[in-house]
Amino acid sequence: MLCPKPAFSLFAVPSARWAWILILSCLTLDRAAADDVTYRYFRFSPTSLRGGAGAGSVQLASFNILHQGASLITGATSASNPGGNNPPAEGVANLIDGNANTKWLDFNVLPFVLDFGAAVTADTYSFTTANDAIERDPTGWRVEGSLDNTNWALIDVRVNYATSTSRFTTEFFTFSTTFLPGINNFSSDNNIILNGNATTLRWQTSNANTVILNGFGMVPASGSQVVNPGSTTTYTITATNPDGFSHLDVTVTVVAGAVETYRYYRFTALEMRNPDNVTVQLAEFTLFNGGVQLNPTSASNPGGNNPVGEGPANLIDGNTATKWLDRNSAPVVFDLGAPTAMTGYTITTANDFSSRDPVTWLMEGSDNQATWELIDHVIDFPTTDSRFAESSFIPVAGSSLIPYIQSFTANTSLVDHGGTVNLSWVSWGGNSWVVNGVSNPLSGDLGTVTSDPLAAPMTFVLTVTTVDGISRTRSVNVDVSTPPTLRILQYSVDSDTGQINLTWASSAAHSYQVTSSTDLVSWSTIRAGIAGAAGGEETSTVASFPVGAGYRVFRVGEE
Repeated sequence: MLCPKPAFSLFAVPSARWAWILILSCLTLDRAAADDVTYRYFRFSPTSLRGGAGAGSVQLASFNILHQGASLITGATSASNPGGNNPPAEGVANLIDGNANTKWLDFNVLPFVLDFGAAVTADTYSFTTANDAIERDPTGWRVEGSLDNTNWALIDVRVNYATSTSRFTTEFFTFSTTFLPGINNFSSDNNIILNGNATTLRWQTSNANTVILNGFGMVPASGSQVVNPGSTTTYTITATNPDGFSHLDVTVTVVAGAVETYRYYRFTALEMRNPDNVTVQLAEFTLFNGGVQLNPTSASNPGGNNPVGEGPANLIDGNTATKWLDRNSAPVVFDLGAPTAMTGYTITTANDFSSRDPVTWLMEGSDNQATWELIDHVIDFPTTDSRFAESSFIPVAGSSLIPYIQSFTANTSLVDHGGTVNLSWVSWGGNSWVVNGVSNPLSGDLGTVTSDPLAAPMTFVLTVTTVDGISRTRSVNVDVSTPPTLRILQYSVDSDTGQINLTWASSAAHSYQVTSSTDLVSWSTIRAGIAGAAGGEETSTVASFPVGAGYRVFRVGEE
């Protein structure tokens, strides 16, 4: 049985304590999905890399051809990399030497060809990631077969594949004689535009019989279309062939725009292409007023951690060969020397590591560096993975500004039945703030409020709205403990003195009263305002009642 890599499943089994069970299973390939192909030559052509064009080279540790789980690679008589540029000891022969500690590296990112000397039948292939530099991993490729090294047939294609970031990891793929259509790329020249402006959508597909762009019907397999959306619009391109269909979306954000006038402008990267990355880098950051480039007198990075030679001044030096790198993702402040009108900006990617590219950020303005106003909040910007590449012009949002909620938290995730929580938030750009389950008024981008008493678990939702009516939300969950069952644990009655002593399980979140009745219809309070105890502990009290009335019934209840 072929077991290319283990599959791990982790199950949690609740009991009085947590017990964890680790189950290891062998993951077999789905033979029904694989086709047999018979060729002498196999060609692997990388079409995209994890690091984009900035990766500068492609690498793999090994490559294998298999049939029904058995490796055929020892039968390969040669491996070639026509036109490749390989460092010493990192040639294409390393792909078939059976040693994952050697690798093939090509600075020209060109195909390699395996020759088996005679036709072989195969159904599967694999490759192993190399020792370092994950940006060099292929994430898109074509595999072709040939009998004569001249006429080639497509036997597999991958686009935007999530190649493992782990090193020395082997991944397996099956050959096929049928393929879903591929959408190699679908993009907009401008992803954020001013209302009334146009942009151009561009696409390239493969193996498609028909291609449809929503709103425009059937379009060429590869082409472009000018669009002029009146509001933020998501465009979908769908490619179809007899084997099925593929689709891809592009969103064009439409903003009102504005002319902002401040002396200082502050850029804060909130998220990078790799969300786990806290290091940010850019080659240039350029501010504009209309079509006129502004020239800051300085750029600073308070709280930043910059390597030598990679400080914020590089963002405004006009040289894309230098860069700003900050391991703390701290804000960059641009000083224009005096209040200066600004309508938008561009960012330019640096030389390497596209995982450091910012994709979500804030822009703020100030005249004194003490009070800052949010002027732009960009979310999930499709920053190009090409290196040394300037983005399209990004207009500031104006009345289309999306508020930013940095945090929304509760001081506890569990309260007693009837208890309250303190809710705190930090936001930017808000004009009004609302939280469900809170009667107290809210105000300010920085605040704390107490909830109403909770009788059941609650999802609190903070809604921050700008002066122009644009809202954003964030939520936090709070659980409520089950109240103890109200039951009388002990009692004693002295009918001569008219006193009863009661003990019951109580809660600190409640107060209690003792009532009595002689007919189970009319009840009178004989003791009230009795505080409960925390944690379901016991509460005792003594209450007085009128004597000489025959039988009497007593009860304890929450006030």
